[in-house]
Amino acid sequence: MRSQTYDRILPCMKYPLVIGWSPKCACTFFKRWWWFLETGTLWELSTQDHHEKLHVAVQNRAIRKPTDREIVVIGIRHPASRLRSAYVDKIANPANKSYYRPGLLFEQWVDELHVDRANRHEWGSHWNPQVTMFERLPDAYTVPIDVGDDLEPSVRKIENMLGLPAMECSNTKKTTKMKPVISNELAGKIADIYQDDFEWLAKYYGICYMPFC
Repeated sequence: MRSQTYDRILPCMKYPLVIGWSPKCACTFFKRWWWFLETGTLWELSTQDHHEKLHVAVQNRAIRKPTDREIVVIGIRHPASRLRSAYVDKIANPANKSYYRPGLLFEQWVDELHVDRANRHEWGSHWNPQVTMFERLPDAYTVPIDVGDDLEPSVRKIENMLGLPAMECSNTKKTTKMKPVISNELAGKIADIYQDDFEWLAKYYGICYMPFC
């Protein structure tokens, strides 16, 4: 069920820190943070091409399992907010030729995902469950950062704890917490689709996102 490849885990060579990222959870921020700690330079994001090059650069690092001597930081997000973001950015975006589906409403897409929810761990990474991308490591100290909140206080806390250099966070885009005006039926379908995420976050990290409408 859960990922064993650690392909979304970024170990820092200089510090006892591992940064985990997943799509639609401020992943660009976490990649830039890792790059800054590894190189001492801030990756500029003036063009879309720079986003793609950053992704390539991240893929070139060593892949390994975190040790119990490292702090593991993961970016997490309310599953409903993350799903809505994926819809806007991928499904409803004409510029995104790989995923664009003209005329498909959010509610219709949720219906499709709900019907296919048994296969949710095999979906595209932008809307499959977050738990799919993070195997919980009982011996590691894992710190979830809710990207629906201001990221800077959490980042500063980790920096102070480990004696890390401070990264400029003033231009960090804050994701929007989703408080959707949706029907109880649609809310129930989203809860069914991401049952694994809701249970994982509540059981292991004490983060309870439900009810969300």
